[in-house]
Amino acid sequence: MSVSEGQLVAMLRDYAEDAASLGEKPIGDAAKTIDEWCGEKFGILSKYFDADGEVMCEMTADAHRVISWIQNLTTTEFVAAESKIKSLWRDIEN
Repeated sequence: MSVSEGQLVAMLRDYAEDAASLGEKPIGDAAKTIDEWCGEKFGILSKYFDADGEVMCEMTADAHRVISWIQNLTTTEFVAAESKIKSLWRDIEN
């Protein structure tokens, strides 16, 4: 999924304002943050120009893999914990 850099900056600014209103640490300038996310240090976003010359941003393949891994990890832990609880409950009933 791709989003224009302008849209992403606006969404990040909105998020930062909401987070600040809840007392969370401010993230700083949204455009600079996105540039950092595209840089070598983080490498979670990539930028390119679309057919109209607009700068677009999308997650890198590595970022997609990490999110997929986290989702699978969370799902696995939940199923394992639920199974253990059911097993314990059956043992208690018997």
